[in-house]
Amino acid sequence: IVYLFWDILLNTQGKQNEKNKSFSVINYHCFCFDWLWWRKFGGGNSSSSNSETITPTTPVITTQTLSFIDDKVSGVKYVNGTTTGFTDANGQFPYTSGTVEFYLGDIKLGSLSTIPSDKNVFIQDILGIDRTDTSNVKVLKIASLLQSLDSNTSTDEIEINEETFNKFKNQSITSIDENSDIQTLLSNLNFTKVSDENTKRHLNNSLKYYGVVSDTTAPTLLSSSILNGAINVSKDANIVLSFSDDIRKKFVNSTNIVLTDSNSNVIECDITSNFKTITINPKQDLSYATTYNLTLKSTIEDYGKNSLGTTDTTISFTTQAQPDVNAPTITSASTFSVNENQNSA
Repeated sequence: IVYLFWDILLNTQGKQNEKNKSFSVINYHCFCFDWLWWRKFGGGNSSSSNSETITPTTPVITTQTLSFIDDKVSGVKYVNGTTTGFTDANGQFPYTSGTVEFYLGDIKLGSLSTIPSDKNVFIQDILGIDRTDTSNVKVLKIASLLQSLDSNTSTDEIEINEETFNKFKNQSITSIDENSDIQTLLSNLNFTKVSDENTKRHLNNSLKYYGVVSDTTAPTLLSSSILNGAINVSKDANIVLSFSDDIRKKFVNSTNIVLTDSNSNVIECDITSNFKTITINPKQDLSYATTYNLTLKSTIEDYGKNSLGTTDTTISFTTQAQPDVNAPTITSASTFSVNENQNSA
């Protein structure tokens, strides 16, 4: 339209001289340039030509992964705003902001608003007390409750399954305080309460393992029920080992504790532990008059992550000889007479 307008205008100026016509053509091109520039950058009105377009931004919500610890505790319910769920096999749960609460069934265990720098949430944290306080009554009650529900005692982690969790719904208590009767609560639901002594020991070991408390002393083997070089060992005897420090359950297995015979055949054993004590029970009686080697791998660790040593420890012993079970027999006999008045042979 602009080009057409200027063509008509110029055609009506035929009587003007060439100088004026040339001047008009120049003005024509300048006008077109100005109009196109205004259309592209002016926006069509003076109020918006100098304004900037502002694009609204969506706030970024950061989700962190935290872990519930008395070693790792799975199966505990968490509530963080509108987000709820259960701690996973590693004790982990997502956290965005605000307060997060923890429940066993309908029983509130505690809550947390300030996130620890190590992203680990201990029982002490949800009660607002120092992590190293393992004698606090409420800490011991909550810890003994959780430890008593562990469905797999062969590990240090606490595993609470769904069936167990649901048993604590609709109970007479909804929170844990100094007067809560954990013994009766557990007994009524057919669970055996872990002693306060063992509960505290478990808490302290968790503090060591997760670096809250320092432990740099390597464990040592203090004694063995079967000594190195022993002979005439009963073929059905168990081997009981005592250490200077509690051994982490992760290392109490047939990979780190190996019993072999003189031909290097591995003997299958049931291996159990109770803090500083490890018991090795061969699944079948050993053979008579046979030499065996019990090897303790140097990779075995205590809760401070200190290794047993730099080399493996070996205990060698020999079982008893096979007993003589044959009944005696008479191989020869002879007859003789005795005078009734005879006093000697």
